Amino acid sequence: MDRLLDRLERIFGRLAIENLPMFLTGGLGIAFVLTLLKPVFVLGLILLPQAVLQGEVWRVVSWIFVPSVRQPFFALLFLWMFYLFARDLEGAWGTFRFNAFYFTGMVLTVAAAFLTGAAVTGYYLNGAIFLGYATVFPRTQILLFFVVPVQVRFVGMVTAGLYAYAAVTGGVSERISVGAVFATYLLFFG
Repeated sequence: MDRLLDRLERIFGRLAIENLPMFLTGGLGIAFVLTLLKPVFVLGLILLPQAVLQGEVWRVVSWIFVPSVRQPFFALLFLWMFYLFARDLEGAWGTFRFNAFYFTGMVLTVAAAFLTGAAVTGYYLNGAIFLGYATVFPRTQILLFFVVPVQVRFVGMVTAGLYAYAAVTGGVSERISVGAVFATYLLFFG
């Protein structure tokens, strides 16, 4: 995979979006505020294949910005941590590889959604950033519940286990979202 990414970077590297974590975090923040102001706003963001086929093409991208939390404190915490993990991952990999990781997850999720007709949000795809971070920086410590220092690799393993559990017990939407995330993860780390 590394050789393929090197070759693709030589060809398409100039098209990579620099500081993608900042744009993703900004989009997530804006969507959160708009959802706070008007809760039905979130319904226009979700990837619904039937709606896309009827002309609502923005949903092919907007689903990644669906807020995963509703309380302002937890939203700010999520946005801060998402940005830090994504920024560090982009710093370790480089702009092109980070773009390739995120956009591969997007493409796989959209393709799976269209194959199954299931509605999708960016909850699991955005969580893939954390799984990637936990793999690249396994010994980094975070404070669990702001008190207990834990190496991020253990939190990553628990997160992967929870994703797998959601895929097994959840509906079609969870299965395709988690499947796309794990497929992306395996492509880049397998």
